[in-house]
Amino acid sequence: MAATTGRRSFALSVIGTLGTLIGLGYLVVAERFMLPPPESSSGLQLVGNSSDFQTGAMKFFTYLGDAGFPDGVYVGRLTQGLVAYDEHCAHLQCPVQWNAGIQEFLCPCHGSIYNIEGQRIGGPAPHPLNFHKVVEKNGKVYVGAIIQWGTAEWTAMAESLGLIGKWVPGTIPGTVQYSVTQPGSGG
Repeated sequence: MAATTGRRSFALSVIGTLGTLIGLGYLVVAERFMLPPPESSSGLQLVGNSSDFQTGAMKFFTYLGDAGFPDGVYVGRLTQGLVAYDEHCAHLQCPVQWNAGIQEFLCPCHGSIYNIEGQRIGGPAPHPLNFHKVVEKNGKVYVGAIIQWGTAEWTAMAESLGLIGKWVPGTIPGTVQYSVTQPGSGG
């Protein structure tokens, strides 16, 4: 009887320890999702030469920033200039895929669609893609930290690229929809 109690006690402690470790792992993932790192927490990372980025094309890179966590970034050139988008859908953070044939980012999880300018054109995503800082200097292109939608830095980036629109109340209470009407255009 004493041996059975010892084995049972050991098995329960192993199961409890494994459950605790698994729970902590989920907690770390949830914390990163719910509380993204500050915008300025990461430095710039070289991703290529200016000549590597042609208008209308997107290239995928892994940005090693934000406290060492790798983050996917699409870097491309619009007619307005260089842009870098976070690879995560604004809906539930699934990684979007660039489809060069139709010039759109597609989310495989729930069907959100973004145009080449990062604007949501379909699906459940509540807002455009987040930007990453992008710098072109001395013929080199560098990518930096994520710039969250809704921040002053995101708005400044969108305005500098001529991509700014406005948010209007949605048809369902508590929701919003994106309008590409330019401010002051009467729409």
